[in-house]
Amino acid sequence: MHMYQNPFARALSIKERIASFWVTMGGCGISPIGPGTVGSIAGCGLFWLALPWAFSLKLATIGFAFVISIVAIEYLQRRNDAVKDASWIVIDEGVGVWIALLSWDGSIDMMVASF
Repeated sequence: MHMYQNPFARALSIKERIASFWVTMGGCGISPIGPGTVGSIAGCGLFWLALPWAFSLKLATIGFAFVISIVAIEYLQRRNDAVKDASWIVIDEGVGVWIALLSWDGSIDMMVASF
């Protein structure tokens, strides 16, 4: 297990913990089976919470998450070369599902199709 894979590791600095927590979607990337799938499921759940939000707020949240994700991944990559395309980085799956669900009508069928 890579040290950044576990955002709860005590050996990490606070900045590394925050970046790791973000890119693993709160630890979803730790899953030994299908971390990307777990990240996508978590993304669906988080977006369900945002269903009543206005379209513009959803779009702004996706944009913010996209930019923060790039910053966090680049920070971790600068600290350790082994981070490149790591399977435990699942924020891209989460944000991807959010983009797919941007026009979601609240139906289960559309969520499954977006997943």
